[in-house]
Amino acid sequence: MVGQNKNTDWIIKHGCRTLLKQGNLQALSLFGSSPVKIEEYRLTLANDTVHFGQSVEFSFEASLAGKLPTNLRIEYAIDFMKSNGKTARKIFKISESSPSSGAIALKKAHKFVDYSTRKHYGGSHGVAILLNGQEVSHREFSLIK
Repeated sequence: MVGQNKNTDWIIKHGCRTLLKQGNLQALSLFGSSPVKIEEYRLTLANDTVHFGQSVEFSFEASLAGKLPTNLRIEYAIDFMKSNGKTARKIFKISESSPSSGAIALKKAHKFVDYSTRKHYGGSHGVAILLNGQEVSHREFSLIK
């Protein structure tokens, strides 16, 4: 099924993208992603307060423990404050590859501007790092609108 034709693989992966973002273990295993263990990890925010129109900047460092996975899918999630005071999570893919070492280091920024598909509200938001569908670290920050 997977691995026989790159065009078919793309179709299957495109069809599974919601399951992959949800961290579905069966969908992740189709593409070689399995749960990972990490040690010595650190998620750092540049600022605990972000003003509307600016970006939340974050960095993440970690070491994979044990055998390296065949495939490492790195994503970040933003827990957006909604108008009703609850949060809604949106997941963004950073990379997906076969790791050559156990070290992970990344820097990312997410800009807070309104789009036709997303309006932002002030309050407590969160950023999380996900490795192969599993949340490994989470930090909160405030958005001032």
